[in-house]
Amino acid sequence: MHCMVLSAPGGSGMWTVKRSVEVLAYHLKERRVSILFLLLAESFEEKNALSILHRGNVTCKVLPSWPLPLHPDEHGHPSKGVLQSIYGSFFREYNGRLSRSAELCPSDEEVGASAGEAVCTQPPSLQTPILAQAEGTGWIPFTKWTLAIENKGWHLLAFHFSFNGETYDRLLPRHEVFTVDGPERLLSRIEHDDMSRLTQAERKPWIAELREFAALERRLSCASYDLVILGRPFADDVAVAATHCATGVYPAPRQPQGYQNVQRFLTTNPFFTLPLTDARATRDKPAVVVPSSDVAIASG
Repeated sequence: MHCMVLSAPGGSGMWTVKRSVEVLAYHLKERRVSILFLLLAESFEEKNALSILHRGNVTCKVLPSWPLPLHPDEHGHPSKGVLQSIYGSFFREYNGRLSRSAELCPSDEEVGASAGEAVCTQPPSLQTPILAQAEGTGWIPFTKWTLAIENKGWHLLAFHFSFNGETYDRLLPRHEVFTVDGPERLLSRIEHDDMSRLTQAERKPWIAELREFAALERRLSCASYDLVILGRPFADDVAVAATHCATGVYPAPRQPQGYQNVQRFLTTNPFFTLPLTDARATRDKPAVVVPSSDVAIASG
């Protein structure tokens, strides 16, 4: 069970998050997961902050967001990149200035963006996690990063997250179905499962940090969540588990062009869950995807 959770230290009214994109690469034999994370968000203050949480012991690196970056596992392959294939045409660069020329609405239909909407691509400064252990030293309930954002207006932000070791073993149990989940499900799992594994003394500082994300006045929801799953030759193939139902999420109408083993899913539901498994175990079994009522409306 893994996904990103967002919060605004200054209050949820300081931001609006238009789109959250996770490009996921599963390396089952190596026991690691690599994630390219893209955010399109609008800041309503000149000096602002944004916090990101991921379950477990996770590393993070800030990436240049324009040109749209490649997932680390895409390097060395003759392609322009999955992100460019899907979202590249919705931005326009002129004299070094990036602006939004169009956008995808929650139902994945192209609509126009306001003329002259400039987009800042300056990489934010990243605060080192306070409670995190050294990379690969074991399990922790979650890792949190706080970004210092300069300038009011639209921001395009890109990051590379990765995890392995005990975090991989907890989030992707061997020979079992694993899930990508919406932020509301993830917060509940951390609070009621991960915290219970700690002693009362160990739990105290983690609860204080988690409160920032659990508080409704700070929590940030996205207008749209995109999940893009890489397969061969970039990563191991995974598939929607035939024995479980995906809820609140559905295959996106727009799929990456020129890719045979890449799957894109879409939702507006922060309670979504997408169950996945090693594709070798599901070659001849049909997957079951059950959209929730809000997704059915969004998809027309």
